[in-house]
Amino acid sequence: MATGKKYDYVIEQQDSQWAAKITRKASSTKTVITQQMDGFKTEEEAQDWAAQCLKELTETLRKSNLRHTEQRKNNDEIRRQRSSRRATKTEQAKAKLAAEKALEESETDGE
Repeated sequence: MATGKKYDYVIEQQDSQWAAKITRKASSTKTVITQQMDGFKTEEEAQDWAAQCLKELTETLRKSNLRHTEQRKNNDEIRRQRSSRRATKTEQAKAKLAAEKALEESETDGE
């Protein structure tokens, strides 16, 4: 598997101004512009803005991923508890049916 960056930035010169674009690799061949800003007077300003934006974006995504991981863990735990309760109910119902069947058999044997 390739080890490329999912997010990156590109600095371009447009006439006498500079533009910065935050890009995302959507697939191995497709790149999508996530954010962009133009009108920078120097290349350094554009790089500073892009680096700052990229840092904020990745931090936001990291926090979001952590939140979703916690939600997924909680949902999995709830599913396990629900499954356990269903299994217990099923076992109790089976035991009750077996007891009723044994009682009927003993009553018919006694007659």
